[in-house]
Amino acid sequence: MGLTYEQRKELQRQLGNTIQRRRETLGVSQEWVAEMAGVPLAYVKLIESGDVTAPMAIQKIQDEIFMEQQRRNAEIRSRQCA
Repeated sequence: MGLTYEQRKELQRQLGNTIQRRRETLGVSQEWVAEMAGVPLAYVKLIESGDVTAPMAIQKIQDEIFMEQQRRNAEIRSRQCA
C-alpha cells in the first residue's frame, strides 16, 4: 500500500530538516552545497523546506555533505597523528 499525500509531505519535511541540520552542523551555506552538488540554489532551498522532492538533487546534496564530512574527519585525523 502506498503513502498518503500527507505522509509523503511529512517525509519530505523530515528529509529536508535532516539535510538542513547536517549542512548547518558543517557550517556551510546553501549556496556552497548547491555549487558543490551542481544543483540550482532553489533546489537546495525547496528541498530543505520540504516543498519539493527531487531524488537526483537530494542524492547529490547528500553525497556532497557526506564527502565534506569525510574531508573534515580526515583533516582532524591527520592533525592528531602529526
